[in-house]
Amino acid sequence: MLKGDMVEFTAPEIFSDAKLRYKNPGIIVDIFQKEVFTGQITSQAKVYWNDGKFSVEHFCYLKKISFDSLEML
Repeated sequence: MLKGDMVEFTAPEIFSDAKLRYKNPGIIVDIFQKEVFTGQITSQAKVYWNDGKFSVEHFCYLKKISFDSLEML
């Protein structure tokens, strides 16, 4: 994923309440590389959501929206 990509928040059912906090879609406005406690580097994105809120999310919780998926809306 890159800065400027349109994304939606996705998560496993255990985080279903978190899905309610985000108004899809969102736009990636910045990307960070962060070292976690295990020494691994993870990618995170600052996202501007459709309701005007910002959040920082791990890439694993974001799904890039393609033009093909927009046609289905």
